[in-house]
Amino acid sequence: MTEIPFDPQQSMANTRHEFGEHGGVNMYIEASTTFTVMTLDLMPEIFAGQLGPNESGCYLYGRHFNPTVFVLGRKVAAMEGAEAGYGTARWLSAIAEVISHSLVRFSIGLTDAIEEQWKQLKEAIDQC
Repeated sequence: MTEIPFDPQQSMANTRHEFGEHGGVNMYIEASTTFTVMTLDLMPEIFAGQLGPNESGCYLYGRHFNPTVFVLGRKVAAMEGAEAGYGTARWLSAIAEVISHSLVRFSIGLTDAIEEQWKQLKEAIDQC
């Protein structure tokens, strides 16, 4: 069986297309930093991160998350063949995000893949 190589162009074409606020063919750039929550009962779940734009929630505050950055992350993930993407304002914030997620994953426990890599590295060191 032949493996089909990853095609970033096709992956981008397969992502959900966002239209502008008034039906424009291109997504508009969102300049708002605060957003309206239409259903107050959802606020606890939205603030807890359980609901977002894809889960019947909404955007809260532009520095965390806004429509423009959300779509940017999805498009970059599609181009890279990644599961998800996230846009940040500065390179330092991107690095801090990676480090914080790494620390959280480490504190929760090593994943199977990392454990396997660790075992292989340990075996290689033992053989030296």
